[in-house]
Amino acid sequence: MLKRSYIYIILLVFGLVSCEKEIDVKLDDAEPKLVVEGVIENGEYAYVSLSKSTPYFSPVDTNTFNEMFIKDALVVVSDGIDYDTLTYDTVLAFPPFRFQGSKIKGELNKTYTLRIDYEGQTYTSQTQILDLIPIDSVKYEYEFDSDSLGYLWFYANDPGNRINYYRYSVLDLNVDFTKELPMWLYTITSVTNDKFFDGRLIEGRMYKGRNPLKSREYYEEHSEDWWAFKMNEEYMLKLSHIDYQTFMFWKTTERVINTGDNPFASPTTVQTNIEPNALGSWCGYASSVVQVKITEDILKED
Repeated sequence: MLKRSYIYIILLVFGLVSCEKEIDVKLDDAEPKLVVEGVIENGEYAYVSLSKSTPYFSPVDTNTFNEMFIKDALVVVSDGIDYDTLTYDTVLAFPPFRFQGSKIKGELNKTYTLRIDYEGQTYTSQTQILDLIPIDSVKYEYEFDSDSLGYLWFYANDPGNRINYYRYSVLDLNVDFTKELPMWLYTITSVTNDKFFDGRLIEGRMYKGRNPLKSREYYEEHSEDWWAFKMNEEYMLKLSHIDYQTFMFWKTTERVINTGDNPFASPTTVQTNIEPNALGSWCGYASSVVQVKITEDILKED
């Protein structure tokens, strides 16, 4: 489970920026910051995972990793009328260490505020669950020169005359959930806007994203097919309509992850919507989810 820590370390190293200001973070032993991973989705209770950032060169072992997670904060979500005080829990999902809501379920076209009280400091944020853009259909396409490995295509209709932002992911239903945590997998570029298909059909090609809990050795061993979907397998696909702040957080985070240690890449400042001076995000998702079994019936026509 240590591999999940990469995102928190990356966020510390490169720093985060809100919509108004930039924060420069040096690669020394900076003071730990609050790291927030908060989500509210239509039809689901909110959850918030809190941790402390770690200096870039600090060793990370099991004890250090466990100590990174915060259990004693006050976390409250509001829809402007009701309030939901989240309770700390350990769950069989990812992230497993989280504050879990129990009163307010996400609804379409609503705004949600987040308040966190921790060590004498109050942190706040706001996000939206927008309108639903449903997945209309799903198709399967074999990879070039392959009769066993392929991609999934999803189709949806983009509303015109406005800028829309999306994030997409896949849940593999072929794994043994008694041995692995259920986890939505994201590709290395999981967000997009509708710049090139405003008001037209969305045609999204998906491959399986990497599971951050699996080792590098696993992906080296399965380098030929880890990304691929196969006939007779079952998956759940999710297309989430997101606001601009959520889009920019994931776009800049993924850019940092994808450039890695490339010295020729342009520096990227990750954006956050948590104030003041915290890392991470509070994200609202209007999600359309479909379950699909890959059969000859959904083969994509040339």
